[in-house]
Amino acid sequence: MTITKDRPELAAFGSWVGDARRSAGLNRTQLAASAGGLHPTTVHYWERAAVEPGDDQLLALASALNVPVRQVASLLPRYSMVLAGSTAGATIRLVRWDAGLTRSEFAETLGVSEATLIGWEQGTDVPSVASLARINYRYSVEITEDPRDCHLAPVYVPGTKTRLARTILEFLPDGDCYVEP
Repeated sequence: MTITKDRPELAAFGSWVGDARRSAGLNRTQLAASAGGLHPTTVHYWERAAVEPGDDQLLALASALNVPVRQVASLLPRYSMVLAGSTAGATIRLVRWDAGLTRSEFAETLGVSEATLIGWEQGTDVPSVASLARINYRYSVEITEDPRDCHLAPVYVPGTKTRLARTILEFLPDGDCYVEP
């Protein structure tokens, strides 16, 4: 957690945390305990708009105050792209939030590492077709990737185990590509 001087872009979030905590009849220590055993100073820094919560802290805060995580995230500028669901990674994060799961819990349900999930959510890695199918099935959603984005994942020739490259220059004859399951 990086503590900075009061950050104006976090003012709405800080005010909301304080108001929501008081409305719930909680002091900072009680809210911190309800949000997964955080230190009360963390809640104080949030209310002062000095620091923003990490991803799992955001989930714990929403749960402790019994509000949707999307409501809390809407107060933080860094989540605007996520809330728009403009990428598969952003949509995966929204699915995880809606399920009320931390990154490690969600990754475990999918049989992937937490580092892999972070890569998907941040857009530095692309989930395999099989992983997308697992998410779609288990969480009753429809997440698809544009096949033209397949150049971001290892590409294999169908029917073989030959890896072509991390980046491909052209698509297979049918205009599609095969992504490792």
